[in-house]
Amino acid sequence: MELLARGAESLYWSGRYFERAENLARMIAEQIDLYMDLPVVDQPGWEPLLYLTGHEEDFNRLNRPRSEDEVMHWLLLAEGNPGSIAFSLRSARASLRTSWYLAPPEIWGTCNQLDQCLERARLGLFSRTARLLFLREVLDHLLRLNALVAGSMSHDETYLFWSLGCEIERTDMTLRALHTRIGPAGGGNDDEFAHVVWTSVLRSVSAHQMFRRTRVEDVSAKGVIRFLLQDPYFPRSVFHCLEQQIGHLKRLTNSETALERVIETQLRVVEQLPRERDLDEHLAELLEGVAQVSAGIESTYWNSYRPVYA
Repeated sequence: MELLARGAESLYWSGRYFERAENLARMIAEQIDLYMDLPVVDQPGWEPLLYLTGHEEDFNRLNRPRSEDEVMHWLLLAEGNPGSIAFSLRSARASLRTSWYLAPPEIWGTCNQLDQCLERARLGLFSRTARLLFLREVLDHLLRLNALVAGSMSHDETYLFWSLGCEIERTDMTLRALHTRIGPAGGGNDDEFAHVVWTSVLRSVSAHQMFRRTRVEDVSAKGVIRFLLQDPYFPRSVFHCLEQQIGHLKRLTNSETALERVIETQLRVVEQLPRERDLDEHLAELLEGVAQVSAGIESTYWNSYRPVYA
């Protein structure tokens, strides 16, 4: 069955935006918990959250203080921030609307609940407790939506593009979660509280239990980075996400360019980790590799308007 380029694009970006909102909600909630766990003098502040979405320069142009209230509004509800939860959810819904006939109708009930959740949040998120309740409600709805898609959408080319969007966004966000903790700004190099910070990183991607179950080592920067980059079984590790992308692309025609870029990125992931001082550059290169994979998919399947077949 032929899938139009417009449908492939809308499914891909719906998957990416929903996945972005889910990851961001979990990471912000964990940052709030971390902030309360650390002594005041060792708290990393709210700047690491600005780097998660790559739009910190947009925030800086607003000339607003990097206070908790300002950063939280920017990341949760700011429609002008392409990396905010509100923007991601609105964009996912708008993208999905153009291909409504390709997705299970039950999805719209969850989309409406997310809209209502956003409208209630706009009335005021004035405390950490209120923000945590909002974030957990968003997570509950998005987990339900993921289950609906996995269990109700035919796993043909429509699902492949949705899942490709999810996997690429998941790869990107896992790398950003690590990248924000490398260096002084992230608070990950403080020997006294390093285990607290890196445990928080694991929890921000729902990896803490699986790390403790499969690793005999204590939580440390090196162990967490190796696990989230190279573990072949954990669903949010970079290696596993890239492996899923390879499987999806092999089922699509005309996928040679994107497939080659995924494999190149995966080969860089399995390389021996560089020295600590070079980790920042290594993660930046992997992030660029993920961006190139996405660009390869876009240029192949909708910028060039070639038909897509499963």
